[in-house]
Amino acid sequence: MQENNLDDIAIIGGGPAGISAAIYSKYIGKSFKLFEKKTIGWIPESHINLTNDLQGLPALLHTINGTQLIEMYNNSLNKMNILPIENTKISEIRKEGGIFILINEKGNEFHAKSIILTTGTTPRKLGISGEEETENIYYFAYGYADKYKGEDVIVFGSRNSGATAAMYLAERGVRVTIIELKDSIQAKPQYIERLKRLGVNIMLSSKVEK
Repeated sequence: MQENNLDDIAIIGGGPAGISAAIYSKYIGKSFKLFEKKTIGWIPESHINLTNDLQGLPALLHTINGTQLIEMYNNSLNKMNILPIENTKISEIRKEGGIFILINEKGNEFHAKSIILTTGTTPRKLGISGEEETENIYYFAYGYADKYKGEDVIVFGSRNSGATAAMYLAERGVRVTIIELKDSIQAKPQYIERLKRLGVNIMLSSKVEK
């Protein structure tokens, strides 16, 4: 393997975390490649609304929207002359002789001494009829309490994340019902007590068909 084909770091995922990793790698003088399976700065709309004002970043609250945030990320890369490899999905990773070998879907190989995984998360969907066509289905609760204050909202699932979402909404005046497939609440005991104090309605052994 030729030394000039070997990077210090391979960064897989070109969202906010991957872009930050690339910028800091540049700062400290490391050679690297930044891979993104879609376009750089891409963030699932389930994670960040591309048109409304940002709710989860206090420093930017009501100043820019999701589309503008992505533009800011791209501008940062351009200013630092960082050229990401877009529309490239890494389909295989293996390690030989202390070196990581990355292979994309076209069979091209890339080599690196270390890997930073910044692939993000994908929300777990219900997989029921009408889910994709129905409006006002969200995969996180933050930022929507004011919109639905005084109205009925259903939270699917009673594990810790579902319980946390339900508590956040209920504390801000939303009437919340949790629907749980199993016959018991799956959250931490302290969360269960808090849900009860907040008056959250919980429907157990309930399966949603559509």
